[in-house]
Amino acid sequence: MKKLKIALGVIVLAFIALFIYQNLSFFMDKHSFDLNLYFVKYQTPQWPYGVLFLACFLIGFLIAFFMGLTSRYKARKSIKSLNSAVDSHLEMISELKKELKGARGESAAAGQPEVIEATVSAE
Repeated sequence: MKKLKIALGVIVLAFIALFIYQNLSFFMDKHSFDLNLYFVKYQTPQWPYGVLFLACFLIGFLIAFFMGLTSRYKARKSIKSLNSAVDSHLEMISELKKELKGARGESAAAGQPEVIEATVSAE
């Protein structure tokens, strides 16, 4: 499965590279943006479209990264609390096993066999 993911990733990157190569004249064409907020006008310097696409991708990536931080911290906190619960349960199990061994060892050491009661119905 890991090799399949790597192969699909390489194929996707190859198609992206092919798309950029075939449209290189568009990506190298320069353009500037105007920002008009009624009281402030701003015009960016002329940049190639490729740089603008890359900037938009990086801004979107950063927004998604920071939006996902809270869910990752919540998940990490849940995992820690669940791991501590598992550890406490494992400790309790080991204590109960020791107690059971001790109880079985004491009855065998006293020379008294354990009595198991069984009822048989004669119907």
